[in-house]
Amino acid sequence: MVLSDYDPSSNVLLNPALLADNRTPLQFTVAGGSFLAWNDHGYLPAGSYVLPVALIQGFPMADENTVSGVRNGYGDFSLEGPGAFMVHERSAFGISTRLRMMTDAQDIPNHLSEFVFHDFRHSPRYDIPYDVQNARFSNMVWGELALSFAQMLEVADDHHIQGGVTLKRLFPYSHIGFDFQQMTYEFTSADLEVQDFTGGYAFAPNGLAGRGGWGMDLGVIYRQTVDGSTSYIPFHRKSRCRSVSYRYQVGVSILDFGSASFNERASLVSVENADFFWEDYYETGVESIERLDSLALARVEGDQNPGAQRRQGYNVALPRALNVHGSWNVLYRWQFGMLWQQHLKGSTVYGLRRANLLSLVPRYQTRDFGCALPITYFEYEQLNVGFALRYRYLTLGSDDFLRGATSSDLYSLDLYARVIIPVQSTPDCGPLRGKNARRGGIMPCWGKWGQ
Repeated sequence: MVLSDYDPSSNVLLNPALLADNRTPLQFTVAGGSFLAWNDHGYLPAGSYVLPVALIQGFPMADENTVSGVRNGYGDFSLEGPGAFMVHERSAFGISTRLRMMTDAQDIPNHLSEFVFHDFRHSPRYDIPYDVQNARFSNMVWGELALSFAQMLEVADDHHIQGGVTLKRLFPYSHIGFDFQQMTYEFTSADLEVQDFTGGYAFAPNGLAGRGGWGMDLGVIYRQTVDGSTSYIPFHRKSRCRSVSYRYQVGVSILDFGSASFNERASLVSVENADFFWEDYYETGVESIERLDSLALARVEGDQNPGAQRRQGYNVALPRALNVHGSWNVLYRWQFGMLWQQHLKGSTVYGLRRANLLSLVPRYQTRDFGCALPITYFEYEQLNVGFALRYRYLTLGSDDFLRGATSSDLYSLDLYARVIIPVQSTPDCGPLRGKNARRGGIMPCWGKWGQ
């Protein structure tokens, strides 16, 4: 969401049209990663932000004595591999690799959340029937190989229009999902009884059930330019080796349109009005997705529940979202950006859900340095203040930096980093001679050569 004009590997994740006429003609991505976790279930207490210690001692649970209400959770992990992005005249190309994991839990009742928190051993809630309505959980791990293309569709004296597309080949690894449309359950110290279960579950074993799938990002951008020309070509001698500045830009994109496909080793089960009894549930070992699937098969499906139907192989929709973003040049090298991201419901029951965001992002940027202060209304209920820093080949940041730096209970964690190699020279426009060419850096072409 920082919207830097000098980081195509970051911008392509938001809108592939941003690749065209970006201010880095060639960039190699060495590695990168991001981690975001948010919930209203457990937290790190104020003043005890030592994560390894918290993992050993356990997290306190929010409002543990409250029976009513629901809880939600969201996790988004991404590990970037090698990639490259290049501007060639009015076109741009890119290739990138990522390993992704996303988790989404919605409308989990507080009483069920308590049982999960206490490892399903919570005596104050024993021998009491509880109802569950429209609760769901989905987690998927998959890899991506992405090819991106962007084009300057219209070049006028006072504006540019750019379009872009990213095509992603998917490599699904695992998935697990639950859909509780309706259920009544009761725990005792030894047994679990479930009645009127309507909904379903889906299991795809680790590394065995992936078949493939495709995803796509689409985007378009309008830029109001300053001192433009119909003959403008980025990084070209015909344009005096200068990049055209813009007063403002507005973009729209749709991200992650598509789905991952799992083969016959994966099972999707739909259930209607099922009853089952699980004796000695706590003594039953569940060490893998395959084991969980076999337990569900033995207890929920079969002649005792004719409303349960199993299907081998299924699809999981990617976390589709609509993005509207803009950036305005306020003062020299100072910009003000905005971003609105809205989840779009997928076409499958266990489709992943991307978080909703509304962000305002003041930033300062030069070719070698950039910093930003994103202020984000996360999921339309939590206000976060972050900080991002870019210096040449390294980017570090967090979209929730301020909360972690203050003495408040921590319900979310967010960090990201990227190592890149930007190349600031082209066949037509090499680096300037003299002192600017001797500024140093990990590539011999860090000198400024015109803007």
